[in-house]
Amino acid sequence: MIAGDIQRGAAAAGGPADAVQQGDSRSDVAGARVSGPTRTTAAGNGLSPQRLGALAEVFFELVHRSLLEEHGRGRAFGQARRYLRQRGLDLDHLDDLPLGWVGDREQIFRRLLAAGFSPAQIAASRLLADRRLPGRILGPIRDPSGRIVAFWAWRPDGGGPRYLFWKSGFDEQPGALGLDSAHGEGCGRPGDVLLVEDVLDALLLQSRGLANVGAIGGGPEQMHPGRWERLARQGVRRATLAIPQNPTAMVATLQALENGFRACPSPELFVLVPHPNAPLVLDQPWTPLPRGHRTQTLEGQPIHGYRYMALAILRKYCCSAGWSEAGREAARAEAAALHALARPDQRDQLDRHFTPVFSSYFSSYPERPPGETKPRQGAVIRTEPSAAELPDRPATEPPTAEPFCTLHRCRATDCFCFD
Repeated sequence: MIAGDIQRGAAAAGGPADAVQQGDSRSDVAGARVSGPTRTTAAGNGLSPQRLGALAEVFFELVHRSLLEEHGRGRAFGQARRYLRQRGLDLDHLDDLPLGWVGDREQIFRRLLAAGFSPAQIAASRLLADRRLPGRILGPIRDPSGRIVAFWAWRPDGGGPRYLFWKSGFDEQPGALGLDSAHGEGCGRPGDVLLVEDVLDALLLQSRGLANVGAIGGGPEQMHPGRWERLARQGVRRATLAIPQNPTAMVATLQALENGFRACPSPELFVLVPHPNAPLVLDQPWTPLPRGHRTQTLEGQPIHGYRYMALAILRKYCCSAGWSEAGREAARAEAAALHALARPDQRDQLDRHFTPVFSSYFSSYPERPPGETKPRQGAVIRTEPSAAELPDRPATEPPTAEPFCTLHRCRATDCFCFD
């Protein structure tokens, strides 16, 4: 059986059998378990990088065919296909997507043997090392040249780790998942990438014609500086975060932007929002992802990451009634700190996208009257105030059809919200 074959292969590879069975415990982009070959065991079993690459390709071809073969499968297979259908993927076109399904490990092992790979090479690759693989949906992570450098494996029933990862080496974590299409021809503007949280959402959008979509594999805060740098080295010049907007997501989005601004190199960063001032005014949770099977495109519009941060700082320290002196000083200090940390190559972006927004709001907002509540702390989205919270318009003011800004009670022509 496969357990015995892998144990014998592990012994030949010079590693403990239980380590091969269980996988190692390194963490990855979503805090998932990661397995992969070590240089020592790979070299000792004739598993050169070229041979490992060939093994990874054959392995993926096997699991890809498993996803397409509908007959003679068990409940776990049916559950995986139902899950993909619920996520909006067209099961009649799965052959066009880089997806597979991991079934019986013994059968995969036998087929790899039949393809010419030795038990020691399979064991050294650690492709079948983790017992939690069966029943998972799997996909490859490729570099710009098309070489498989990692696999992700998703569990559709929600139990256990959300993701398992396999890597061909230890050098670099992937910048994003599911970017196979984004590096190919016909992907729109070269170097532009949309980033969503979930890899299946990325594949769904790719299946609907948006090829330049990748996935974070978790919340936006998991885009640490190293991952932004990895994307930049892959040729990504502009990255847009397509993240559902709500109070929690806003904090995570700000963390992702701060990480990107610290990275060197890094793509130019944007955020998809329902309207240009969404970080300041958002009356309900919002998602840019398609709703329903017939929706083909993302919703919203991109704003620059520095604009998003400027609005978030303003939201943090200013309320609808205006500024307090303490709030002004705190906002100025946070803006100054951002400028101080900016590299020379980032100053132009700051001048174009951060400073005008920040300065305009400073001049548009009135001073807050004495006795007003002190500034709120924490970068959270505040909903628009209700009519009961707004001061009444003066009785002497003549009626007018001109719209008023519901946030600041100023005329539309005077308020930055309407720019």
